[in-house]
Amino acid sequence: MFRNALFVSILVGFAIFMVIILIASVQYNINNNRMRSGRKNPEDWLFHNFSLRLYSALFGWADEDTVAMKIGINIERYYKSCALTKTRPDVKKLIMNHVYGFCLLILCCVLSFLFGILFLAFGAAAFLYLVFYEQKRLDSIADGMRTQVANELPRFLDLLQTELQVGLPIETAIDVLSSKMDTLLSTEFKTAMTEMELGVSDWQKALERVAAKYEIETLSEFVMDTSTAYRKGVSIADTVTRKAREIKESHLLTVKEKAGKTTNTILIPMMLFQFMPMIAFILLPAFLQISAGIY
Repeated sequence: MFRNALFVSILVGFAIFMVIILIASVQYNINNNRMRSGRKNPEDWLFHNFSLRLYSALFGWADEDTVAMKIGINIERYYKSCALTKTRPDVKKLIMNHVYGFCLLILCCVLSFLFGILFLAFGAAAFLYLVFYEQKRLDSIADGMRTQVANELPRFLDLLQTELQVGLPIETAIDVLSSKMDTLLSTEFKTAMTEMELGVSDWQKALERVAAKYEIETLSEFVMDTSTAYRKGVSIADTVTRKAREIKESHLLTVKEKAGKTTNTILIPMMLFQFMPMIAFILLPAFLQISAGIY
């Protein structure tokens, strides 16, 4: 009885609070529309940029990266994933999502203690969504792009060595090949060659930026070996041919390893479903005899 009364009191208090917020929002919008600045910025309502205002109230002028690291956010990985997926970083929003998640979890823990475990389940689900979803989503997209580039690299190098063998310079061969292909890797190389043509950097620095952006071992090795061969005056065509062969072998081994892991993963449930009924069939008579002896 006491819990029901308390629950009703909380609901009534929450409803009154929401009505007050609604009235305040309407009044704020009316007053804001009467002002010249409000008519120029109609989106500036009572809770416009609420997270940013709350962040300023909680953390003041503290550096957002420092705050993020203190509450356990892997800020370096977040920036890399944003750069790779071409997403604008919003560290303050990420921090406030963590704050909302922790506050909601604490509130739901209190409610679950008063009214039942259902509130705890809701709080845990909301906490996981607010704290982990955004960064995991970006990391998943970034990892998918890295995998795609790693899979496209052997084919690209096969075609690149053909272009080099006819006497094209390395930067021209990459530019021509990138224009012909429609892949993520060729798009990145095409952008790098465009930067070179605009005088932002030479082709070596442009390729090094692509390798640093994706952080793929085979791509980094290809860029490093090609740049080293160019500086030392060694045949780039031979270097690319050798590297293409090595990367193809490494990629094949990686594919076989993944296939082996997948096979093992599939075998485990198959073994369970095959052997468990057999074991039950063998042990069932023994259990029946033991049960008969006891009773």
